This record gives sequence, C-alpha cells and structure tokens, in this order.
Amino acid sequence: MKKSLESGSRPTAVNWKPVIFTAVAYMVMAGNVLAAKFVSGLVPDWNQPYSYTAASPNHGPGPDPGPPNAVNQWNDWCAPTSGANLAGYWADARSIPVADATNFDHSTVLWAAGPSWQDYQADGFARPIPQGAPGPLPVPLTDIGWYMDANRGVLYDAGGGTMGGCFFGNGPHDGTYLKDIHAGLQNYLNSRYSLSGGVFWRTGTRGIGYAAGTDPTGAPAVVHANAASAFGELMSEINTNRPLILCFKYWNPVNTGVNLAPTGVNAESALGGTYYRWGTNAPNMTNTENEAWNFYTDDSALGHAVTAVGYILAGDVDDQWAAAGLPGPTNWVIVHDNWVSTARNAIIPFNYAAAWVANTTAVPWPTAARFVKGVVPDWNQPYQYNGLSPHGGPGPDLWPNVVNQWNDWCAPCSAANLVGHWNDFHCAPVADTTPFAGSTFNWRADPSWQDYLADGTIPPPGRPAQQLVPGPLPATPTDIGWYMDANRGVAYDAGGGVMGGFWFGNPLHSGTYLKDIHVGLQNYLNSRYTVGGAGWDTGTEGKAFAAGLNPSGGPAQIPFNAAAAYGEVTSEVNRNHTVILSYQHWNTAAAGTADLPLQGTNTESDWGGAYYVFGNGPGATNAEDEVWNMDIGDHGLGHAVTAVGYIPAGDVLDPGPTLQGIMAPTDWVVVHDNWASTPRNVIIPFDFLNNWVASTFAHPDPGFLQLTNIVVVGRTNAVVSLTGIPGYLHDLLYKTNLLTTGWSTAVSNVAFMAGTMRITNTVSSSDPQRFYRIKASN
Repeated sequence: MKKSLESGSRPTAVNWKPVIFTAVAYMVMAGNVLAAKFVSGLVPDWNQPYSYTAASPNHGPGPDPGPPNAVNQWNDWCAPTSGANLAGYWADARSIPVADATNFDHSTVLWAAGPSWQDYQADGFARPIPQGAPGPLPVPLTDIGWYMDANRGVLYDAGGGTMGGCFFGNGPHDGTYLKDIHAGLQNYLNSRYSLSGGVFWRTGTRGIGYAAGTDPTGAPAVVHANAASAFGELMSEINTNRPLILCFKYWNPVNTGVNLAPTGVNAESALGGTYYRWGTNAPNMTNTENEAWNFYTDDSALGHAVTAVGYILAGDVDDQWAAAGLPGPTNWVIVHDNWVSTARNAIIPFNYAAAWVANTTAVPWPTAARFVKGVVPDWNQPYQYNGLSPHGGPGPDLWPNVVNQWNDWCAPCSAANLVGHWNDFHCAPVADTTPFAGSTFNWRADPSWQDYLADGTIPPPGRPAQQLVPGPLPATPTDIGWYMDANRGVAYDAGGGVMGGFWFGNPLHSGTYLKDIHVGLQNYLNSRYTVGGAGWDTGTEGKAFAAGLNPSGGPAQIPFNAAAAYGEVTSEVNRNHTVILSYQHWNTAAAGTADLPLQGTNTESDWGGAYYVFGNGPGATNAEDEVWNMDIGDHGLGHAVTAVGYIPAGDVLDPGPTLQGIMAPTDWVVVHDNWASTPRNVIIPFDFLNNWVASTFAHPDPGFLQLTNIVVVGRTNAVVSLTGIPGYLHDLLYKTNLLTTGWSTAVSNVAFMAGTMRITNTVSSSDPQRFYRIKASN
C-alpha cells in the first residue's frame, strides 16, 4: 500500500532553516520509506521554448520560423527551462514571487501579449543584448536564460542579434555551461525577490568533478565523493520540498513501458510517472531535441539539465528494477526533463557513475543584513538643486560643479538625513513636518530648506552671519551647516558675504572639520527640540579622535579595532538610529556585482542598493569638487555619509570573496552618500583599515523622560505614566529588594506621538514590595 503524501503548514520565509543530512542516516532509514517520494504541490513542466508556437494550444515564445527541431536560439534551453520549473514551483507552491503570478496549468498567454513568457523562461526580441564585460544586471528584469548566458553567440532565427546574457567570460557556445547554472539562477532569483522579505537566495553546484557556490546548509560546495553523498543530497532537498536541477552528460531515455500509479491529490504524486532506463552513450550521438553535449564533467560541461521533483529508493515498493529490465535494486530520480517526447514525470535511474554530472540547489536563506526601519531622506549636496528643478533647491547657484558656498556640504547633508529620519520615523520634531519624498518646494518660498539642510541668503530673516567670537546660538534656528561652521570664509556665488557659522576658532576652510560635526549637530538638535532643559547627546568616535558621548552614554573613546568600530554602527542600526560616517575620501567605483533589488513598499530596505568599492587613493578630482585633506585627526576634512544599514562579513549578501581587489569576507555599510552620481543606497566596505575615519552618533538625552507618577492598584498592577521623546522606547524595570544588584525588565513600550506613555504591568501578589525605575533604551 502506498503511503499518501502528507501536507503541512507552509513555513514563512524568515523561519526557513537549512537541512543538514548524513547519507548514512538515510541508508539506515531506507526500510521505513514505503513508496516514491515527491515534493508537495505541483511543479511546472515547461518544455524547451522552441517546442511552442503562437498558434499551438500552449502558445509560446515565437515567432520561431525555423522548422521543428532545427537548431535556433531556443534550442539547448534545458538549463533555463529547468530553472523556470524550479522558480515556478517557488511561486506557485511556496508563494515566493520569483515567477509569474498564475499556476503552470493556467498561465498560457500569447507570446506577443507581454515582454516575458510564463515563469520567465524566455523573453522576446526586446531582451537585453549580451553583456560584453562584467557589469550591473539589467533593468528591467529579464529571463532565466539571459542570466545563465545560454546560447551565447547563437543568432536569432530572423537575425538582429545574438543570444547570451550575463558576462561570465564565455566564448560562443550552445546551451549553458555547468559553471553558469547556479550563478545565473542566483542572479535571476535575487533580481526577483530578496531582502525586503528577510531572505536571500543561495545556490550551488556540487558535482562529480566540479563544485562552486554553497551547499544547502550554507557551507562552501564541495565535490561529491560518491553516489551515496550525491543521492543523499537530492533526497534531503526533496524531503524539504525543494526541487533541484540535475545535470547529466547526455539524455537518451528509453521508455520501459512501466508506469507509476497516481496517488494523492493536488501534488506531483497525483500525476503518476513513467519509468525509463538509460539508452546508448555514444560519442557524437544525435537526439530528438538537437541538443549539443560535450560529455565533460568539469565546469565547462555541456550536457542535459532536468528538474528533480522526487525519488525512489532502491528496494522500495516502487523500485521497479526487475520490470524495467535492470540487474538489481536501483535508486531512481523523478524529473521534469523539458522534452516533448517524454512523460511529465520521468522516472530514471540516478546513474552516478555513467551519466550524472552534478546537482544544483537553490535555497532561500535568512540574512543578517539590516536596514533601519522607515525611510531615511537622501538629500544630495545643495548645489545640485536649483529653483527651477523639480526638487526646488537652495539657489541661486549660477555655476554647477564649481567650488562655491554649497560645495563640500557632505556633513550637513548627512546630518539632514539623520534628523529627517528622527522627524519622519521617530516623530521627534527636529526637521520639517513632511517626509522627504513629499517635502520639496522652491528655495525662495521659505527661509529654510527641507530638513534644515541649508538656509537662504536673502533677508529677512536670512542665514545668520558667521560668529567671529564665542557667543550664544542664534535666536532664530537656522541650518545645520551654520552650526557645523561649514565652509568658513567661502564667498557666496553672487557675493554679499562669506559662509561659516558657529565659532569654533577655525581658520578659513572648505567643508566641515571632523571635530565640529557632533558639536554642530548637537547645537542644531537642541535648538529645535528639548524637554525640561534636557536635550540631545552626540559624540564622535574615530580612528584618531573622540569627543562627546558614545551611544551607551559614556565618554566617546577611540575604537581599538575594526570589530569595535563596526559593532557600534550595527548596534545603532539595529536600534533604528542612523549614523554619520566620515571617510578620508570618496573615490568609489561600481563593484560589478548584482544589486539588491527594489521592492518599493515604503521602507528603506525596499529601495534596494548597489555595491561599490573604494578606488586607490583620493585622486586629483572627484565628482562633487570636494576638498579632502586625508587627515584622520580632529581637523580631518574628508567625506561624510549617512549609514542606514549594514551587511556583515560572511553573510550571504557579502560579495567580498568574489570581488577582485577584496577576495575575502567583508563588512559592508549601506549609506546615503549625498552625491548625485550615485544611487540612493550605496553599499560599500566599512574599510576601517584604509579609509574609515570616524562615526558620529546622536541620541536624545535620557533626561527627556519626566516621570509623572507610579500607581500600584490592588497590588496587582503597576501603572506608569511619563512624558518622553515621541517614538522612544522605554523599559519599566523593577526589583523587590534595593540591596540586591541588577534590575529586571517588567515591560517595554514606545511613547506615543504626543510624547506620553502608559505602562501597565502585572505584579505578583506574593511579592512583599516592588521598586521601579525607567530606562530609556532606544
């Protein structure tokens, strides 16, 4: 009697765990497996694209004017088709949007009706041309074959270009090289769905003579030492309901005439299957689909790829070795093989020794990367805007890209992003009252630009003149650059005064000295919002300079190593605080690896990101005409950015080991860099050793909290009312004996937008007494 397929609840993406298997353990358990094992749900069974035509019942990727089985651009499409089946399963059965939105059986449309065929197996003639050198992935997205560099150099049937896609350094070739299957599949899957759902995709190929990427556990892929290891990996993936791609040297199946009876409902098992045995393996053999095979087992192997959807263990009730004319008990794989001449579920011996080449796996994987919550403004330096631009601006600036009063404005820009996030997300009124995306207006319409990035020059009230001696802050708050003494002595473009602001005893200079960033930011914040005389704590901790307070509230210290410096940045981001990072220079170049995709659901992570690396030294010029002195001390004049996220070394999102010039696990930061020449989220190495100078933090002072009362009602509830920073997290701590050390957390809550908060906490009736305190822990 066949065991029916069990169905269970679908795990959410963030709860998926890797499966670690031991082949020996599966062999011991073989006696408990009673029948064929399939993945749960239905797996698409696409044939190779040229098998369809616009006039056929299944429609297709035409026009393909060549005769059936003629060599053309859609031949040798077994690897992309297998990838389309895999992606379609994740979309249809697991609800992960990496393919079309309708199930395989009902997803047929005319080729001309849209730019992409079902499950993104193939695109029309509008697909991107092949990349001739390493570069970013295409926008808009395209088909799996493009990412796998399938059929590079094969002419379109009707002319007009050649096939191929992502640059892997390949020459013209039919089909897909073994080395490009997992890399292309990973690029495709990540282009469709990744970080905002808390997952990324790991792929890897583990073969008889080649391995690359990661195995299903996340470890580096290694060559399978024997048949048990290779087949054990396949079983583990099927048991975990993950189809995988199998590669064989050739594909010459012979129908045995034996069928597997259908079982269950709404799953591959309900469709049964047909048993095949391996046909002749002859050099230069022909096949019904005109595929080109080279019979290699290394990275340049060109064989046949199929999608594994199940297996049968040797000795099981469904092991039809005798009926199939085989000499003894046999391990079988159940596959969708993308040929029109075979059944939907083709059951064929695993054949490790003679035909099998490799397994390619794809696993959604949790990542430790993190973005702050909410949307962080991404102001560029003021001279990039003007009164006529769609974004308004801080003009007049008559000479774009000429050194002027609004150049070298990176520190005030970074601070404007920081305070805008505190305003828009944390509800602390330290910037304008509308979020960044909708807060643009013409420069002359108001005396202060958005998020108080820069003030105008035309009275009244005008930007205050620079202070020439120590004195009080201006009565009317002004822009962040004034408080930071930015560009002291730089003349206005149109004359009429010089820049600079608060008196720090500085000589004439472009930009903002490192020592003035946190002090200027603190003065600005306190000019905007304080409660009961308490204000904001800021501090800078750098490679050679430290001042103010660190995030824990203690005196800022020079970090003693890279881990300490990076740890403070990650800790702040985890608490949804942005950080100003200062670098000696900002000569950057695209890293040439896949971007994080955009999702667009109104959080910073959903803006994606692009990887960059630092160039060799500052260079003579830079895109924004900034002045850098390469100093790492308190008078450092480098480049400041706003950190909004991070990717730790060794994470699945860390491309460091694959990049020339790095080739090692690398800590990355995600920043808004205030340059118009770069995208919103720049992902760049933290680079403590060579380029990083300092991190600047800003925190509401815990003195913002005003405890109004604590009421214990009936010895069962403690009610705490207090006033604090809107959106600020507070902990109610308690202990029953003041003479003991340590306080316990009773409950945490966040202050409402008005700054008030009420906490109710159940008190044990057995406690003789309780003492309470409030901790500001955000």
